[in-house]
Amino acid sequence: LAVTLAGAAVAAPPTVAELLGRVPAAAKVVVAVDAAALHQHPLVQQWLAERHAAWSGLDDEAASFLRDAGLVPERDVAAMVAAVTPADGHPNFVVYFAGHFDPAALGAALTARGAQAATLPGGAGYLLPTEGSDTRTVAVLASELLVLGDETSVRGLQVFATGSPLVAEEVAAHRIDPAAHFFFVADLPPREA
Repeated sequence: LAVTLAGAAVAAPPTVAELLGRVPAAAKVVVAVDAAALHQHPLVQQWLAERHAAWSGLDDEAASFLRDAGLVPERDVAAMVAAVTPADGHPNFVVYFAGHFDPAALGAALTARGAQAATLPGGAGYLLPTEGSDTRTVAVLASELLVLGDETSVRGLQVFATGSPLVAEEVAAHRIDPAAHFFFVADLPPREA
């Protein structure tokens, strides 16, 4: 898993539309969440307040990591876009989190848990430890953008301008609204008879 952090500390986080422009062109599954918009809805606010501990599903280690990283997802994450791309053996993935992050605290929390510092496209990165898998997860950390994904996907994130034809096709056909607070698009393979 790779995480990269880059950018100025006061830069505005990317929007969902900007994150969609970073999705690999070969992506067959794309999920987008405008978390900032959802957090502003009164029903979501009430639900989060009533179920904060229960909804998070965090175990003690995850809660400890978030505390050490200075990260409160419902406060710090403004948007999220995830993409899955077919690959031999198992699919590749990349997840973009836009918001406000503390790269130093995140890096220290990752390193304390066995991550190794690495130079990655887009900024400082970390190779996260894996168990029973030959695929490493990489993280790229910045004050406004956090990128997680398998090592191949994150290291290959050099062409951000293309975006996903899958999403563009669905938008053009008016099947999804790119301004929606949440959407999920998948190009499913045909069923075998």
